[in-house]
This record gives sequence, structure tokens and C-alpha cells, in this order.
Amino acid sequence: MARRRRGKTLSAPQASSILSRFRKHLAGRYTVLELTPVLLAEAMRLANSHELRAYDAVQLAAVLELQRQWVDAGISVVLVSADQDLNDAAAVEGLTVEDPLHHP
Repeated sequence: MARRRRGKTLSAPQASSILSRFRKHLAGRYTVLELTPVLLAEAMRLANSHELRAYDAVQLAAVLELQRQWVDAGISVVLVSADQDLNDAAAVEGLTVEDPLHHP
């Protein structure tokens, strides 16, 4: 939001409103994972084995951790990403992937 505000594609009040709504959604609609040494180690493994950028590897490690946590509850995780390298790595790791660029 800050970048769009700086680029003048969002006004300051618009950016503030969007961030406020995001904070409310974050509190009630998102699962927040702690960035632990174990998660970082998994991200490093993924970055190395799939030649991913660091933050993409952290994102993939987090999604895989969610998948592990939720598998017993019968909840499946879908990675939504438009990054082809990340999508390819996620598919190899057994995740379902949805690329928003493939939908009108």
C-alpha cells in the first residue's frame, strides 16, 4: 500500500482504509505462523533444492507447515501464486496450486 500511495495510484485515505481492513481480516481470517528456526531450516532446504528466492522459500515452507498441521483435520491447503518458480516447486512438494493469471 505504501508503494502505491507513493506512486500516487492510491490516496493516503484509501491506503489507510485498506490497511485497516487488512488488520481486521488478519486478526480473524488468517492463520499466522511463527517464523521459527525449524521453519527457516525448511525454507533453506527448499530454496536450495528448488532454486527459489528466499522469501518464496519461506512462503513455501509456511504453506507446507500448514498442510502438515491441517492434514489430520481433512483440510487441504491451496497455494495461490502467480510466480511460476514458486508454483513449480509447490507442485513438486505435493501442494495444489492455483495461478490467478490462469483465470479471467
